[in-house]
Amino acid sequence: FHISSLFIPPNPEFEKKLKDTNDSTGDVSGWQDSADYDIGDYIPFRLQGTVPEDYDSYKTYYYAFHDKEEAGLTFDPSSVEVHLGDENGAIISDNYYKVATKTSGTLSDTECTFEIVFDDLKNIPSVTANSIITVTYKSQLNGNAVLGEHGNVNKAQLEYSNNPRGDGKGETPWDNVIVFTYKVVVNKIDQAGDPLE
Repeated sequence: FHISSLFIPPNPEFEKKLKDTNDSTGDVSGWQDSADYDIGDYIPFRLQGTVPEDYDSYKTYYYAFHDKEEAGLTFDPSSVEVHLGDENGAIISDNYYKVATKTSGTLSDTECTFEIVFDDLKNIPSVTANSIITVTYKSQLNGNAVLGEHGNVNKAQLEYSNNPRGDGKGETPWDNVIVFTYKVVVNKIDQAGDPLE
């Protein structure tokens, strides 16, 4: 009998993060997994994936970011930027990808809020094995936001080609970040301690 080894293609790495802003000082944090915001605020998010080591063995390469927001977040399509490298890297032209949304009717996964889809990453000459692709965007915390410790969950995953000899695709696990918001009740009183309207 013949024993053959099973080929397992390398998986790209993927992560989702957001930044926090200190209301008192205006200081902005680094990229992290949770943050506190007020309703009406616009929240910066980042999706980041790597290109796998076996990229050169593909003739075409599908690469798509899938993002699902809860009802308390409103995605702003005009805020999307895609970079080669981190968020300070060269901007990748939107000629190379499409932004699919529920309103555009072009989502491959109708449960997603939006998708950033590269039908063929090979069309971008500067992308190579181990390149980093970064998507930044903003969403607004709206009036449907959940108050308190549950927070407002936003999750994303990367879908990618995983068979150089066919059409197979793989997916990373979903990566979650959480936006928290809180309600503060203020009781106004006068100098005698009596409540004011």
